[in-house]
Amino acid sequence: MGHGQLLYGRTYDVMVFGAAGIIYLIVNGLLTLLMRLVERKALAFERRS
Repeated sequence: MGHGQLLYGRTYDVMVFGAAGIIYLIVNGLLTLLMRLVERKALAFERRS
């Protein structure tokens, strides 16, 4: 978020924070899906027994 504040200070455009928020949500969503996949693969042995 520090980069977003730097850009906001230069341009005074509120859309910078909106764009930073959208990027955060996308990255967070992708990492969540990746961790679910890793967890499912790692715990596959529990479902078989």
